Amino acid sequence: MGIRPGVASKEHYSFCDYVDAERWRSYWDQIREVMLVKPRDVLLVGIGDGLVGAALSQLGCTVRTLDIDPALQPDYLGSVSELDRTADRSFGVVLCCQVLEHIPYDCFPATVEQLRHFTREHLILSLPYRGHVVAATIRIPKLGKRSMQLHVPRFWESYRFNGQHYWAVGTRGCSRRQVTRTLTRHFVIEKQFIAAENPFHLFFRMRPLP
Repeated sequence: MGIRPGVASKEHYSFCDYVDAERWRSYWDQIREVMLVKPRDVLLVGIGDGLVGAALSQLGCTVRTLDIDPALQPDYLGSVSELDRTADRSFGVVLCCQVLEHIPYDCFPATVEQLRHFTREHLILSLPYRGHVVAATIRIPKLGKRSMQLHVPRFWESYRFNGQHYWAVGTRGCSRRQVTRTLTRHFVIEKQFIAAENPFHLFFRMRPLP
């Protein structure tokens, strides 16, 4: 299987312990970005607690899953870093959120290239963003809710492997600019944003280069 980061137990995905308000908002962003591009089929990389895949299926998407944990019964069993050994076709949309930090950063460029080969129309990716964040949300009559954020990356700080995550955007040697440069070797970035209510998740919506 190649690189196999730590596999979380089913207890790890307990709703009351695992899904807080920020994670729930991140799920909303994932689902919304997929539905905005009107996919015919979706490859979900990393099953997690299954809520995102279930929602996409309920919304009419044909969803296939990839995971390294056989207990989750994915359609494709294996590491995202060796996608060519597991997946047997490309997909209109590949959804890969909060997954790539589970493999060493040195493997990030090759893994992005793998994802390009299996993406026909869009890759929706989110990565952990580490930094100091000041955020405020206000409601303006007739204009609705407006959010403002100030992000200061921890560029002076090296990330230390915590048993699950090898790296995070915004730390030393892993700047947002470096990550974007790697992505644009294989994709055109259509949209890039930090979730309004989860400032530690950096999202990209991208089209593969010809």
